[in-house]
Amino acid sequence: MSLLTKVNVAFDHVLNSLAYIASLLILVAWVIVCGEIVMRYFFKNPLTWAVEFTEYSMLYATFLGSAWLLREEGHVNINLILNGLNPKTQAIINFITSIFGIIACSIVVWYGAKSTLTHYRDGIRAFTALLLLKWPFIIIIPFGSFLLAMQFVRRAHGCWEKIMVIKNSNQ
Repeated sequence: MSLLTKVNVAFDHVLNSLAYIASLLILVAWVIVCGEIVMRYFFKNPLTWAVEFTEYSMLYATFLGSAWLLREEGHVNINLILNGLNPKTQAIINFITSIFGIIACSIVVWYGAKSTLTHYRDGIRAFTALLLLKWPFIIIIPFGSFLLAMQFVRRAHGCWEKIMVIKNSNQ
């Protein structure tokens, strides 16, 4: 097994694990929202932390699961147009969109890391019920964007290989 294959297998394992964690966060948030509804309307004693927990868990679930979702090709795309194109054109379009994805995610990683470091250094807190430090919550943005960028690299590589195979088979 080549080193690249081992890295891909390890990366897939990380993505699967993070998608599982994201799923658990969504499930826990759902239970907490249901509990909040019961506490608020039946016992007149709302859970003051429930909304904040749900917000942060949705943030984490989004950034933990996005690279897995891209690997599964589950993101929104225009199938009506893409399915009407030949395989080489589809691969070219997916390659180009992957390059744009790499660029966009890299920008988010850079600025997200800068912002996280600033929040950490300055001890910035969220002005919410719990007054928690913000950096542990926003660090997921550059982390998840980095994973998404790496998955876009993998996708671009796969599309490029497909383009070359189609090109070589036509010659």
